Amino acid sequence: MRILYFDDLGLSEGNELFILRLKRKTSVEVELVRTVREFETRIGADAWLALVLDIMAQPPSDFLILGSNPPAPVKAAQTGLELLRRCRGGLYGASVKNLSIYIRSARGEEHIKRKAQALGATGYFDAAGHDTELIGTIGTLVKGAGKG
Repeated sequence: MRILYFDDLGLSEGNELFILRLKRKTSVEVELVRTVREFETRIGADAWLALVLDIMAQPPSDFLILGSNPPAPVKAAQTGLELLRRCRGGLYGASVKNLSIYIRSARGEEHIKRKAQALGATGYFDAAGHDTELIGTIGTLVKGAGKG
């Protein structure tokens, strides 16, 4: 079972520890991608159990808010939310549309959490203090997938 993890910080100390703990507790494989283009390449190239998205990342200049009129560029502070919108909107395929998608971010503002929830995030976890909860949630998902 595989998880695709989008975070532009790569293997920073916090991410490395999170991935190590996640692998140890759930036995999932984790693929870390750092850019929107890497995410868009990898999302359709494999079957994923779930996605974990960070919110902040530098988007490509041609990465526009889906459905905006007039077209508006995505702000770096909300790149992960735009990926979530595209996943739930079916842009990356029907199988991705229905995946469990978790937000793991240092951004804890309530309006950002509400926006993620409105866009269809399965859960929102503070990167600094809720990794144990996120790992437990993914562990439950793994157990459920193992019964199928």
